[in-house]
Amino acid sequence: MGNQQFTASGLYFEEAETAIQIHWDWGWTMQNIVVDNCNTGLTIVGGAGGPMSTRQGIGSLHLTDLRFHYVKVAVSTSVMSDNSTALLLSNSGFYNVDTIVKDTFKNQVLLRGGKGTVNVDTWGFSRVTSANGTTAFHNGANLDSPVRNDSLVTGGRKQFFTRRRPKYDDLGFSQILDAKAYGAKGDGKTDDTAVLKHLFSAAANMSAIVYVPFGVYIITDTVEIPVGSRVIGQAWPQIMATGSKFADALKPRVAVRVGLPGHVGVVEIQNMMMTVKGATAGAIMMEWNVHESGQGSAGLWDTHFRVGGAAGTDLTVKDCPKLSGKVNPNCVAASLMLHLTPDSSGYFENVWMWTADHDFDTADQTQVDIYVGRGMLIESKGPTWLWGTSVEHCVLYQYQLSGAQNFVMGLIQTETPYFRSFPEAPAPFKPGAFPNDPDFHNCTKTSKSCAMAWALRIIDSSAVHVLSAGLYSFFNRYDQTCLNSGRHDCQDKIFYTEQSYDVWVQNLVTLGSIEMVSPLNGVPTLGKPNRNGFASSILAWLGGSKNITGQRTFEGYRIHTEKTLDIDRFPEACQNALTSLIRCDNYTEEWTTASYHGVLPREVDVESVCDKGCAQAISDWRSAVDTYCGNATWHNGAAAGVLGSFVSQGINETCQTDKTGKYCNDIINKFTVVNSIDKMPTNELCSDCYIGRLKMMQASPFSYYNRNSFFESALKQAVKRCSLSNQPTAAKDSPFSR
Repeated sequence: MGNQQFTASGLYFEEAETAIQIHWDWGWTMQNIVVDNCNTGLTIVGGAGGPMSTRQGIGSLHLTDLRFHYVKVAVSTSVMSDNSTALLLSNSGFYNVDTIVKDTFKNQVLLRGGKGTVNVDTWGFSRVTSANGTTAFHNGANLDSPVRNDSLVTGGRKQFFTRRRPKYDDLGFSQILDAKAYGAKGDGKTDDTAVLKHLFSAAANMSAIVYVPFGVYIITDTVEIPVGSRVIGQAWPQIMATGSKFADALKPRVAVRVGLPGHVGVVEIQNMMMTVKGATAGAIMMEWNVHESGQGSAGLWDTHFRVGGAAGTDLTVKDCPKLSGKVNPNCVAASLMLHLTPDSSGYFENVWMWTADHDFDTADQTQVDIYVGRGMLIESKGPTWLWGTSVEHCVLYQYQLSGAQNFVMGLIQTETPYFRSFPEAPAPFKPGAFPNDPDFHNCTKTSKSCAMAWALRIIDSSAVHVLSAGLYSFFNRYDQTCLNSGRHDCQDKIFYTEQSYDVWVQNLVTLGSIEMVSPLNGVPTLGKPNRNGFASSILAWLGGSKNITGQRTFEGYRIHTEKTLDIDRFPEACQNALTSLIRCDNYTEEWTTASYHGVLPREVDVESVCDKGCAQAISDWRSAVDTYCGNATWHNGAAAGVLGSFVSQGINETCQTDKTGKYCNDIINKFTVVNSIDKMPTNELCSDCYIGRLKMMQASPFSYYNRNSFFESALKQAVKRCSLSNQPTAAKDSPFSR
């Protein structure tokens, strides 16, 4: 066998000379493989490559939850003294196996077997990145093993849970509802929204299976698939979202909603396809809310998400040609493909999410420019499994774990959009509609390979098992010089971690990225030293296994939470912006009302309060709220972002400096003490710091200027004595209109 990347699970071999023979891959995960009475379990053809090898042999191979019985050699390979095939064995048992791993080139036993059962927790060879960020070759050695949460595993050996798609071969025809017989047309023209809503509701209530014949089922509003649903498609029938309700990226709207928040039970969906037609920039293709009632009871099998690149989508080469020099708004086609909400869990097997890079209904497969904001947003607390999933060509990220827990991913695969770096991310989308949207502020204007889509982001998450990952960047604006030159610098960074722990990344493969892993405030793992074949690979990245990876400078706080009174009055994207984390010194959290911001208490570090990242964070918060809340107001008439505006004002006043960089509060604090403003020395009254402070306060409705007449009197005095012509002095109206 050979393939770029693959996930294999549930295979059984008996009485073969060699059960499995692999001659090439970039990455492969084999899970729950049973081999009985074979001479050799697995043979790696051609050995393991060599130091800095560019000849593609076996790049990376993760063997987990194996059961080998009565086998002479479980794994036949070779091992070099430097970078080579990343071979990992984990949580595997070998019964009466003579040799578990053998270097057949040197006729050397690397891992002994024996009579009875030999259990291997975690063992492998290749390069490993430690918790401190250093990478070194492990020449056949045990590695730290993760603790698998009980919710993720099955059996006495705690192998990761799997469930093949349900077959329903014991049901009668009376328990099946045919979508077309029920009244849906599926002709790609008729609006089937109402019929599908009624169908899914009725079927769930009567515990029937919905059979969806091949076709294209148009929906123009949200369709709910309730708990209790079982849905089977014939050859991937499409549920195609289209129309004005999905058109606004500033007002994202769910196309298919699976369960409601807090619902627990059974949902089984297989062999379906989620698509869109035309300008649907606000579409959330699927929102997954259901939580399993039993292990794996909520699942999605052999179901794919496809955006454009096909006849009938209005997103073809005729509509969205590549390199047009501008973003065609009619080709901005979705905000988010799949959202796993915080209370959800799920089992996902063989799920491909593809934003089209080419038109496959044309003979020459011509490339296209189509824009989808985000791939898979995972907020699930688990247990959740992703087996054999892929997300490709989304603008901000492919996979993002945000506050996720108890998660298994193996093997995941991604591709960066081919049109990058034009436009530069996050364009044509604006961050803030969903939790922890990336902002790309760290990118310099001179870099054309920085503001590009992330493959994988892990933020505020724990108990995460990445069994294998293939994260690829092939192009920079459709040009492959970045690869063909051998530099592999199509983009700067591809995998990001922040404030997460108990994160186990094994058999990581990247292509075209300078950095393989980029922890916030941490040591990056570089791709070049880890080249093995065409791609770069490491056996394990342990930066977040037993330590917090990507530790933030500030823990951060939220001005609003989902429990804030009346927050439900706002649209969901606005709520997401309002409740987003502000990465600032916690002292600034107190500044949500108007007050004068003078010298800070001695125990408060002004440098921490005035950290540049904090000013950027509150600016981003306000920008997102303005974008996604618009003119929406609280019950008292105040704008949605009013409290953040008070915080921003506090930062501006506190962090004001003079021309030399000294904090103005320290300078003003040393001014002459007088009992009236008219007695204030002119050089102090007219100083840059004092004039600047008064102007700053007068210009903002969020300062203390409109609460205390002293400041207006002071500015009037300054206008008279400091030659400030045309300087307004009147206080701004209160931000609270009633």
